[in-house]
Amino acid sequence: MKRFCFLLLAILLFVSGCSFNSDSGVSDPEATDEVTPVPTEKPQTGWVEQGGRYYYLLEDGSKATGKHEIDGKTYCFDSNGLLIILVNPWNHKPDNYKPELVSIGGGKYVHAMCYDDLMQMLSDCKAAGHTYRIDYAYRSYQLQTKLFVNSLTGYLWKGYSREKAGQLVGKATAVPGTSEHELGLALDIVDKDRPGRNSAQANTDTQKWLMANSWKYGFILRYPNGKTNITGIIFEPWHYRYVGKEIAKEIYESGMCLEEYLEAM
Repeated sequence: MKRFCFLLLAILLFVSGCSFNSDSGVSDPEATDEVTPVPTEKPQTGWVEQGGRYYYLLEDGSKATGKHEIDGKTYCFDSNGLLIILVNPWNHKPDNYKPELVSIGGGKYVHAMCYDDLMQMLSDCKAAGHTYRIDYAYRSYQLQTKLFVNSLTGYLWKGYSREKAGQLVGKATAVPGTSEHELGLALDIVDKDRPGRNSAQANTDTQKWLMANSWKYGFILRYPNGKTNITGIIFEPWHYRYVGKEIAKEIYESGMCLEEYLEAM
């Protein structure tokens, strides 16, 4: 009986030991390890604003460049993905647009993205022996409204109908919301000795230098002679718009205005 109990105990210990070894070290050849897939985060898409600069991120996370149709509207971007904002009588500045402004002195401000190039251009202009005066830089919507109303009132006092007065004003003073000055990227620069903002400004030495060299600093003469039917604005040989050096060079060499350039992109 004792032999039987001892044998039974030995068998139980043997079976128990086999089970322990199977659980701790022997793998089942038919078993498979199930790996739970880790969800990948989709790249951010859509409009992105960085310091008053606007970009559009595509589905792969890259910045849009060139011309793109977005939500039924055409937008143009430079080679770095920066939105080229077109503002004219038919195109208002973007909703909620807010430029990052920096002071250039005299109570005037410009968008931070053009500040360094502007300062270099003005310094080189002065070094070339020319004097200048900045009449306007950034203008708020409120200031643009005041200027527009004042100009409109002047024509009404002269006896023009409201419709005719509005047409005349619009060729020289932009309707609020359609002025490039509201972008912080445009300046009215005149010869300090001959400051009149009229067609004669084109004949001043300062203006001749600016028209010949502004593109090197990323600026274009925004409203060139002979383009009024395209820009909607009269010839203004004092109004300069910053578009960046790459695009300014292409516009200067092609002889196109900004509207034509964007259309051809």
